[in-house]
Amino acid sequence: MSNVPSPLSEQVPKLSADGTVDPRYVYSYFLNRGFNTAQAAALVGNMMQESDNLKPDSVTPAENAHGFLSWEGPRWPALQKFAAARGTSPSDVNTQLDFAIHEMRGSEAPNVRRFLLTDNVEDANAALKPYIRYGDLKSEPTRLNNARTVLGLPWSSAK
Repeated sequence: MSNVPSPLSEQVPKLSADGTVDPRYVYSYFLNRGFNTAQAAALVGNMMQESDNLKPDSVTPAENAHGFLSWEGPRWPALQKFAAARGTSPSDVNTQLDFAIHEMRGSEAPNVRRFLLTDNVEDANAALKPYIRYGDLKSEPTRLNNARTVLGLPWSSAK
């Protein structure tokens, strides 16, 4: 992937006119924090599905789910508390990305154990389900294809 903005040089990502973040920014953010290419792409692909193509202020009212990973239940107040401790908004892009990593190292560690061992995008995508907790299995091909697009791979026809 060329022209991937580095979070080290671009601390505040620019939102597009429709309020979305460039997936290359999110991908590079995770790469710069130690995730391999498959894991970073799977995270981006799933975030795209959960947040209307990477809108940090995305809300699903029926579920009271917020942000890149549709945080809901006790996870939404945990993100709010995490943001408040940093002096940022819960809809801040970097706050949400850091919170995802914070969860994976803490309360969600059991749910990402398998994900952190993956080295291909198909396995990484499948292994995220316990962490993201999505119920719509019909969205799995879209999640995977989002991730494949981030990697510059062709879409999979698997259903």
